[in-house]
Amino acid sequence: MQEQNNPFKYGIPVSKEDFVNREEECKQLRSALLSGQNVILYSPRKMGKTSLIEQTKTLIPGKEVVVAYTDLFGVSSEKELVKKIVNSLFHAAYPRLSVFEEAVRKILRKIPVKIEILKGTVTVELLGEKKPATEELEEAFDLPEKIAENIKKRVIMVFDEFQDITELNGVRIEKLMRAKFQHHKKVSYLFAGSKTSIMRTIFADQTHAFYRFGTTMKIGPISKQDFTGFIKRKFENTGKKITLESIEKIIEFSKGHPYFTQKLCWHLWYTSKRKIEKQDVNTAVEKSVISDAEFYEEIWASLTPGQRRLLTGLALQPRANKYSIDFISTFGLRSASYVKRATAALEKKRVIENWEVTDPFFTEWIKGLEGK
Repeated sequence: MQEQNNPFKYGIPVSKEDFVNREEECKQLRSALLSGQNVILYSPRKMGKTSLIEQTKTLIPGKEVVVAYTDLFGVSSEKELVKKIVNSLFHAAYPRLSVFEEAVRKILRKIPVKIEILKGTVTVELLGEKKPATEELEEAFDLPEKIAENIKKRVIMVFDEFQDITELNGVRIEKLMRAKFQHHKKVSYLFAGSKTSIMRTIFADQTHAFYRFGTTMKIGPISKQDFTGFIKRKFENTGKKITLESIEKIIEFSKGHPYFTQKLCWHLWYTSKRKIEKQDVNTAVEKSVISDAEFYEEIWASLTPGQRRLLTGLALQPRANKYSIDFISTFGLRSASYVKRATAALEKKRVIENWEVTDPFFTEWIKGLEGK
């Protein structure tokens, strides 16, 4: 009998048979972008935002449209920003090396660059150590429209983790981008981000340049019905049977979050036998927590004592009124203002969101501390 591979995937973008439903979101996103509508897409971390983008790309006709994907996660300088935009656009529009080189030399007039080829990979490198001048930034931000005109196709420009531009004198960058993007007729923009509060500020605050620059889409957990069929099918296709009660327990634990659902199923597939019961789910949770213990210890060590006490309270009493006297006294949080400050700090670190610990496995790890 042929050895089966684990059918569950997490921590990487997925598409096709590994992508769980979201058919309506894909259709809506595809329709908007093909019609020239700009889209602001946001969701909590690891909710499947990038996978949704990848799946939507498979539905877009390549003969008529070019999709350029730029990941701005952790972008640290204006020079890096320009390099990312330039490379994503030229790679998407000119996949053949000979045409790629010719297009770079023909289209880029103000940005000083050189083309490097290393192990078959072509990269446009920016020359000089200084940060790009304003005119160089403007050329980079005008590049999507120039390339669309050159190849005579619509360009869909995707900026993932767009909120990270706020680390680069964001107000100035926003104004320069908006000044160019608003005149582009052959480009649709998709701004995606996982820091929802910052994304709302950029696109919903009247004082910001990108105020109401597109239609807003938010994605959340996947429905119990959609995940039930997906989980059952994945286990059965690899020779394992899982009870409905076990699937319900998985979804109850993950709350339909794609990343944590797939992660739990991945561990469950490895730790279980041919028939999977509810207790096997508990075992898989324990195994996952143990495997990530060092990571959780590092997070815990980076927190102040007050932040740790608040996290403990959120893990042990998730439904409690966090500003109540009972909650504050039980977990030694001093005052309501102290809770507010600790909450803001934990949200900034993305450890919690909307009064919930973002990682349910971390919640279990915290609960385990109380038993030691």
